[in-house]
Amino acid sequence: MIFRRTQNITKSLIRQMYEKAGGDSIDMSIGMPYLKTPKQVKLSAINAINDDKTFYTENRGISRLRKLIAKKFNKNHSTEIDEDFITVHVGSTEALFSVMFSTVMPGDSVLLPDPGYPAYESVAKMLGAKIVRYTSALGENESEYESIKTLYNKNIRLIIINSPANPTGRVIPENELKKIADFLADKDVFVISDEIYSDIVYSEKFISIADFLPLEKCAVISGVSKSYGMTGWRIGWSISSESNAKEINKSHMYTVSCAPSISQYAAIEAISNEKSENYVLPAMRENREFAISALSSIKNIRILPSEGSIFLFIDVSKYGTGEEIAFALLEKEKVITVPGIGFGKRGEDYIRISFGMEPQILKEGLKRIQRFFRNLL
Repeated sequence: MIFRRTQNITKSLIRQMYEKAGGDSIDMSIGMPYLKTPKQVKLSAINAINDDKTFYTENRGISRLRKLIAKKFNKNHSTEIDEDFITVHVGSTEALFSVMFSTVMPGDSVLLPDPGYPAYESVAKMLGAKIVRYTSALGENESEYESIKTLYNKNIRLIIINSPANPTGRVIPENELKKIADFLADKDVFVISDEIYSDIVYSEKFISIADFLPLEKCAVISGVSKSYGMTGWRIGWSISSESNAKEINKSHMYTVSCAPSISQYAAIEAISNEKSENYVLPAMRENREFAISALSSIKNIRILPSEGSIFLFIDVSKYGTGEEIAFALLEKEKVITVPGIGFGKRGEDYIRISFGMEPQILKEGLKRIQRFFRNLL
């Protein structure tokens, strides 16, 4: 078999569920806020096309965009950076791949959250890494720090932290992040902090592990997709020390050359325009409160309190495995959810739903879920 790197990589359960559904199903599976790209952002892209700004950009991204990303980072983090710390990528997923490709060698061990975003494991497998899973907390008595401390060994070269977390919506507390950073300070290990949902936090101010770890030892990944209604524009970024950024840019450069120029100009408008700030958060907060209220009426389920992101992770173990319930919901009520097992073994008893859709569609989807569980009693 020629395609040895990918032959054992399967489609995520997110995509499998989506493709299995009919066209008349309600999709509560995809992590995508319903809000459209702001008008002024679209106009800036049109103007860029009309001004013939359609050529290659600098590999690491347009200088003005990188300066704006640095300004945004400095506003929300305790570390001060400038544009030379930044690489602009084709979405945060390419950022993840480029950082992992730059840091992980075949045979290295990587420490990934369980449950966690499926791409982490898939990329690690493609790179020939050995995968170790640490606890992403599903309850008050669980601790990421304690799990990382217990599992860490000298063969682990990379740890991925995801906060706010997909699929749980957990925001790792400041004291927990500080303990992780203190523990790793003298270890020969690199940390990726996936912060794609950091603008969608419902409680306290978002805190990053990069506030406690030097950027020589970590990279922050984020983008415009979730925060500005721009999932299809494919603009993400990685932030690390200046010397690290040069290495990350090599992987990025030989994978995609540069991010699309028109999308970069759209991102410039999104980040610089005050009208775009907190664009998605109010609508997602309203949807979250409605979803939690509706689901709380269902007996014998446990809803993890989503502190960030656009997801609810729901323990359905009193009725069956998450996979059984997700497929039954699809068959009987035509609602697409995601079995928790798709995010790791610890998600076996759960399903994940997104509350990112239009309010009227969310209302109908929740109504069908309520009816489904009533019929199981």
